[in-house]
Amino acid sequence: MPVVAVGANESRDSWLELGTSYFQHQDQWAALPAATGPADWQRVALTKSGTTNDRDLASVTPSAPIQATPLPAVTVSNIDTKDNSISFHVDKTGVPVLVKTSYFPNWDVSGAKGPYRVAPNFMVVVPTSNDVTLHYGHTGTEYISYFLSLLGIAGLVWLWRKGRVDYGRRPEPGPVLPEPPGFDAALWSAPAPTDAPPYLMDWDEPEPEPAQDLPPPAVDEDANAP
Repeated sequence: MPVVAVGANESRDSWLELGTSYFQHQDQWAALPAATGPADWQRVALTKSGTTNDRDLASVTPSAPIQATPLPAVTVSNIDTKDNSISFHVDKTGVPVLVKTSYFPNWDVSGAKGPYRVAPNFMVVVPTSNDVTLHYGHTGTEYISYFLSLLGIAGLVWLWRKGRVDYGRRPEPGPVLPEPPGFDAALWSAPAPTDAPPYLMDWDEPEPEPAQDLPPPAVDEDANAP
């Protein structure tokens, strides 16, 4: 019967220490260590040697002798493994069964207790009926993520059906000023005369006038006399 290793599932490193130590030194464990389990499973504390860091991994061993409990033989048949489910039949109930599939919290079981995480990273179930089914389900966080994704898609469809949205700020109409005295609307709306000179834009430079031939300056002969 498995034993519960106290504190082995408190963090990622703690489970790596237990899983690696059991995988390399199975002779030090008289029973399969588990992260959790029923109340009738033995609890054992762990003794750590070494330090876990980026390069090294500490090893752990049971701090007290493990009381090995023999289990009756059980026959497992009709095993059916699919992408997200595992089902099988047992001829006895109440006997722990090792499922050699990687443990993950999304696994649920019907017809048994568990699943319990055991070293190195398998699962153990305790059948309560002859037919047991494990199903890889979904967590609440995943359901919330699905809902938010559907909400985002619905928002995109709504924006697409609504059409183009003009986010520019339109100028507000200003106050209407009274017409000045003597204002003639007909005169202002009349077309410009065709013989009017072309309009000179502010940025247009006027063409220079052509140079004119000037007579030479007059010479005062009396001013140059001695």
